[in-house]
Amino acid sequence: MNNNTEWELLAKYLSGECSVSEIEKVENWLLSNPENSQVIDKMRKIWETSEEEFEPSDINAMWRNLSEKAGIINEFSKYKIFNIVPQKNKKSWSDILLNTPKLLRYAAVIIFIILIPSLIYIVSLPHDDEIILNWKSIIVEEGKQSQFILSDGTKVILDAGSSFQYPENFSETDRKVKLNGEAYFEVTHNLKKPFVVNTINAIVKVLGTKFNVRAWENNKNVKVAVTEGKVSLGKVSEKSDTILISKGFTGELLSDGSLMPPKPIDVAKSLSWLNGEIYFEDSNLSEVLLQVERWFDVSITLSDSTILNERVSVFIQKKSITDALEIITELTDSQYEQTGNKIIIKSINSTIIR
Repeated sequence: MNNNTEWELLAKYLSGECSVSEIEKVENWLLSNPENSQVIDKMRKIWETSEEEFEPSDINAMWRNLSEKAGIINEFSKYKIFNIVPQKNKKSWSDILLNTPKLLRYAAVIIFIILIPSLIYIVSLPHDDEIILNWKSIIVEEGKQSQFILSDGTKVILDAGSSFQYPENFSETDRKVKLNGEAYFEVTHNLKKPFVVNTINAIVKVLGTKFNVRAWENNKNVKVAVTEGKVSLGKVSEKSDTILISKGFTGELLSDGSLMPPKPIDVAKSLSWLNGEIYFEDSNLSEVLLQVERWFDVSITLSDSTILNERVSVFIQKKSITDALEIITELTDSQYEQTGNKIIIKSINSTIIR
């Protein structure tokens, strides 16, 4: 947000006076950059402090110097500058900001913009509530699924082989979790505390919505499918580089760091793994075989590693490993042998790779 109108919108937002469309605009701004929610959280803490009264002060020289640099010295000189001291009566900042003389509001906005780099530095430092978080871990066994509720009421379903870390109680500023695998989230709405999913190379951020994240460490592609609301997907290394994904769309961060534009999807197919079914469309065979290993708790060895680079479109059900293997070998012109939980997929005239 870069002008006085938009800062006034934040004032209305913090005082609960925004319309539905204005709330949506602010939420999009919060999702666009992780640092935005940290800045507004600091503003909110100041906003909710005890009320203050204005008194004349000798700091007029400082304000005059600032106004001169802003090119507003002539008109600015007729206003007094004030110190802030505690007072019992409480008013919202929107009353103060929106009823203060127009020029003073402009000066206040200039001061705030100047201070933003310092605010960002301050909020980036470790906080006591983050240091004392009691983190817990869940690792889902091969062939299983896990479903549970977080302390804020958010519902999480993890697929086989997934690992998930979460704090016993979230911090005062956000709700961060860590994922390696596939998970479906139904996030409890909370404008003050964004829900953030950290993966190996991506950050997924929401305020409250339903979505699916597929983020396996050995694949490094991160796919997000949204069934309700909006979700922000960005790189861990570049927090400002994000895409917004709306309901009925999917977004993807490729292993090379490229963010793919959101595209419409069949939501039912994207969530079919919850019912023991999964669709792969133009996917690497390696991705398909890893899913088979996780679902059926088996180990797969190939006689020809080049097969892993083949791209396939396939529908697999969790009911029968035999059906899954027969479909895969038919697509790749190969055959398989199974001994217990060990499977070998063979190509003609090749040596088995172990």
